[in-house]
Amino acid sequence: MKACYYTTAWRGGEGWYAFALAQALAEAGVDLCFIAAPVQPADREANHPNIDRRRLLAGTGGRGSTAYRAIMNLYRVVHSTAVLLWARLTARTFLVTHPAWLLVTFIQFCLLRLVGARIVYIVHDAKPHAWSFPDRFRRLEEWLLLQTYRMSAHLIVLTKTAKNDLINHFNIAPDKIDVVPHGAFPSGDPGPIPGSGKLLVFGMLRRNKRIKETIEAVLSLGDDLPDLKLIVAGSPHADDRVYWDECAALVASRPERFITEIGFVEEARVGELFAMSDAILLPYEEFSSQSGVAVLASLARRPIMSTGVGGIGELIEHGLACQRVSIPVTAHSIADAFRQFYARPMDEWRNHADAGSAALGHYLSWSRIAEEIKQVAAGAG
Repeated sequence: MKACYYTTAWRGGEGWYAFALAQALAEAGVDLCFIAAPVQPADREANHPNIDRRRLLAGTGGRGSTAYRAIMNLYRVVHSTAVLLWARLTARTFLVTHPAWLLVTFIQFCLLRLVGARIVYIVHDAKPHAWSFPDRFRRLEEWLLLQTYRMSAHLIVLTKTAKNDLINHFNIAPDKIDVVPHGAFPSGDPGPIPGSGKLLVFGMLRRNKRIKETIEAVLSLGDDLPDLKLIVAGSPHADDRVYWDECAALVASRPERFITEIGFVEEARVGELFAMSDAILLPYEEFSSQSGVAVLASLARRPIMSTGVGGIGELIEHGLACQRVSIPVTAHSIADAFRQFYARPMDEWRNHADAGSAALGHYLSWSRIAEEIKQVAAGAG
């Protein structure tokens, strides 16, 4: 079959997912017009005879003046829209994941529908982690989001929880939605759990990860678990930067308990951070998607600390090693999880994490995922 595949993701977990899926689809026999910016690092680029590569301009990464970023973003929007419409000459079925800003996505989907395209939208989060529009425009933002779902011929989500969100919150018909999990993208082998006393918060620094409560949990320990240190590595959410400011003020009260690396984390550093850490903190209280960080943790043979909500619970069912955090998520419940984790012999955690990594490696196989998405796309076309 022929299909176009479009994404604005080009680095980090979103980029790795997008490019690994392109490679897997091509290997599954899809004749793919792949529209995306060059990936970083370059060795994650999708290369296959079945791929007709159409390159977009990458984001500025926050560099340059406000005027420069505005001009470049406008160019990226116009260029990507033109490339999408031109690609309609190549195929009718369009796979889309991690598209542009919501308003731009709405316009692009309208134009694609006008030229007869059939959109298969791979939705990572049915509802955004943080709303982008001011509160007075919330209903407009929800309406635009709903229209992108309605304009799609079919929706693919990563978890059963996300499917339920689409059905219950957006009134999308169940038969329009398929569940296909997040594929695995290992980033080297960091070795066995070191028993270092270091725990890692990694990825986008946003409220639903309960980072503030996690920091408060460390501070509440006093002299308990004296070797425990919390590593916080990642970028603040663009729509809620004040949240990290609140967290940073707490870190400053006892800096010896924390290691912070704020900003985009390059791939080489990801492996180093996982190698330093005994476990990864993901104490979401509300979460419907599948966590790319949890997938990374599993393949890196690291347990997570989590409530098990949403797609994380589905990964735990398939073997992901986890120290449970009780709900409601508070500094107290997270501190209790710290104590329970370190009360268990580290060799038991190593064995559990190794077994879980092997089991999830099969469940999250890209070849299996690509075949499922290929079947959905063929049915939508």
